[in-house]
Amino acid sequence: MLTDNKIINIIREYEHEYAVLQKNSCDFHKIIAKQLLNTDENEKQQVLDFFLREIKFNANELRYTALIIIEEMKAVELCPYIVNIYNEIEDDIDSECKKIIISLLMNLRYLPPQELYKKYVLNYIENNQNSFYLLVQYCNVSPTEALPLLANEFTENILSKENMLNNPRPIGNSLCGIYVLISFLVSYFYKNSINYLLKLLNLVSFKNITAGIYLKNAIVNYFNSDWAKRNYSKLWIDNEIDNLTSPLARICNPCRITDL
Repeated sequence: MLTDNKIINIIREYEHEYAVLQKNSCDFHKIIAKQLLNTDENEKQQVLDFFLREIKFNANELRYTALIIIEEMKAVELCPYIVNIYNEIEDDIDSECKKIIISLLMNLRYLPPQELYKKYVLNYIENNQNSFYLLVQYCNVSPTEALPLLANEFTENILSKENMLNNPRPIGNSLCGIYVLISFLVSYFYKNSINYLLKLLNLVSFKNITAGIYLKNAIVNYFNSDWAKRNYSKLWIDNEIDNLTSPLARICNPCRITDL
């Protein structure tokens, strides 16, 4: 039987090893997640029960570790319990913890708590200057709500007149500026069964045609870069470029919200 102390010791040993070797801490989360997915069901359940207690009480200051490993495991079955815990501790946790929990639920594509997501996202937008990353995650669970908000984020904050004085530059040896955002956006939209890129571009163009064209050109530049070619198949990239550059795309002709 795995006691809480034994679980804690295992995690601390990994943390210490990776700190000494100065390795990426994300790696040890992935290793633990992989081991749990391949371990005895009883032991796995004991660890997951410990994680849920830690998320609720943080008695051993392993709340964030528990959340990261649960996401690495893609343990969607825990989402109903995490939502209940969130509702219980919401008033007692800081804004960063709230964001991590909500992001976890969105990244695992857990659909039921729509009102929770909507309330959190609207409050976050009101109190934060940069909502881009959260809104991209929000598209996982509520694209009809999220895509117009994301388009608004582009036109009002990201693609200001100052940022569009020059055409998007070709991508060099490192991602910077708008391409960091596009890389994140594509990595999330790539996982969706529905292609949201063109829908997003239409919404951006409806608000600001100049911003829509700028964003389209920047996305095409990204798809033509070595960065994209290392992560996505040529067939998929070519199809996306065709979708964006085809005369039928009509970037300046927005889709209706009800079509999303």
